[in-house]
Amino acid sequence: MATLATGPHWSDHHQDGLTYSVAHLHPVFVDYAIPAVVATQRKPGRAAKIFKLRVVYSHHCFTQAAEKVPGADLEHAYGCTRRPADRRIFCKVRWTESLSLPAIVKGIKHCYFTRHHNYFVWRNPSDIALGEYFVYFTLVRRTAFIEMEIESAYPRNDAAQAKSGAKKVSLATLLINAANGRATHPPPA
Repeated sequence: MATLATGPHWSDHHQDGLTYSVAHLHPVFVDYAIPAVVATQRKPGRAAKIFKLRVVYSHHCFTQAAEKVPGADLEHAYGCTRRPADRRIFCKVRWTESLSLPAIVKGIKHCYFTRHHNYFVWRNPSDIALGEYFVYFTLVRRTAFIEMEIESAYPRNDAAQAKSGAKKVSLATLLINAANGRATHPPPA
C-alpha cells in the first residue's frame, strides 16, 4: 500500500503483508561533546564544548527515485507532502541499511566535503555485493541547536569515484563554524 507522510516523523510503510517501521529515523536530540584543546605557540586553545544537535532523516534514506526503479509498483510508493513532485518508491535495501544510521551518525568524528553543499561519510554495507554505504548530510544553525539533516543514504558501487579527491574535515570543525554562523570551505586542491 502506498504511504504518504509529512516528515520528519515518518509513517511506517506497509508492503506485501509486512510492516516496515521507520521509527529509528524519527528526529532526535543528541549532545555532541568536543574536548578542550591546549593552546600552542602556533594555535589558540579551545575550551571544551557541548553542542545540542537535532538529527533529522529524509525519506530518501529508505526510498528511491521512482524513475530509477523500472516497472515501479505504485503500491510501493512513499510520498512526502512537503515534496509532492518528489516521486519515491520504498526500497527494502535502503530501509535495511538505514537500521544502522543512528549508530553511524553517533560515531561520526570526521567526514568529507561533497562537490555540492553537503558532507558525506561511508561504511561497509551489510551485504558486500551492494557496494559501500554512503551517508550524506547538511548542518544548519537554528536558534537553540544545530540541525543535522541526513539527506540521503544508500549503497554505491562507484565508491572509489565518489571518494576520489574528497577533502576530509572534522565534525567538530563543522559544528563550531555552524554555531558561529561561519561557512566551512574545503581546503584548496
